[in-house]
Formats: sequence, structure tokens, C-alpha cells
Amino acid sequence: MAQGDYSIQNQSFPSFRSDLNDTLSAINTSNSGSSRPSSAVAGTIWLDTSGGATAHVLKFYDGSDDISLATINTTANTVDFIDSSVSFTSPLAIAGSSSAGAELRIPEDTDNGSNYVALKAPNTIGSNLTLTLPSADATSSGQALVSDGSGTLSFADGGISTGKSIAMAIVFG
Repeated sequence: MAQGDYSIQNQSFPSFRSDLNDTLSAINTSNSGSSRPSSAVAGTIWLDTSGGATAHVLKFYDGSDDISLATINTTANTVDFIDSSVSFTSPLAIAGSSSAGAELRIPEDTDNGSNYVALKAPNTIGSNLTLTLPSADATSSGQALVSDGSGTLSFADGGISTGKSIAMAIVFG
């Protein structure tokens, strides 16, 4: 891990090579160090290693401040984005892992932690599971999503005709 000044001086060959290698090393290690590189200019991305050998923070220097982008945990091999807001009408949350089952949650705008729509994968899946949603809404009240057995979903009459909205859960497993 290294930082460099990114300024290659007019000098003799051995010194030039050493200066160039220092700069290339800084690039190769994402400008890693316990503080912002002295050569940082607006737009510099650097890896803050002051948190120890296993917890690093990826930062972006905007010309006056460092903006923390993500925490990198080298023990767990994970990256946690610090501001994970997504530009959707509602926030989006993804939880779980490949060994514990993953869940995608789309909470309502005034989410109190219990009102959301979720798709959850089981802990183990024989192979990738891809479901293709229909391109349009149901054509009449009471229709339900059905599969063709190959992952393509469509709306079909479900035998319910109440004229009211129906809450529906889809369970894969």
C-alpha cells in the first residue's frame, strides 16, 4: 500500500524510474494510507487504512472534504456502502447472503419497519431462479400470477371475484 506525489521530475534515469515506480505503486494500491494523499485533488479516490488491517474506508476527495463511500471488511470479504440510498420512489433494502438466503425488500414511503413487499430466496436453490413478470396488469379483478413452469409469469383467473383488492403472497421454495 502506497501513496505518491504523482509528479515525475526531470531527473537522471535511476531517480526517474524510482519516482515512476512510486507513482505506479500509489495507483496500484488505490492511494492507500492512514490519511488523504498529499497529492490529492478534487476527484481523487483513496483507501483510508487508519481503521486497521481488516477495516478500510473508500473515500472520495471533493477538493475540500473527504466523502466516505464504503467500508471494506477484509476479514469477511464484504463491502458496505455507507449511504445506500437509491433513487427510487421508495427505499430499497437487500439483506442476506448466498448461504443464508437473500431478501429484497421494497418498503412503503412511510415505512415503520413492518410494511413492505419482499422477495426472499431460499437458503439453497438448485440453480439460478429467474421469474419474468408480465408487461401489463391483470385484465380483471381476482386474477392471480401463475407460472408456465419455465419462469414466465402471467395473470390468470384465480376463481376469486370480489371486486376488491386482494393481498397476495408469492412463496418460492
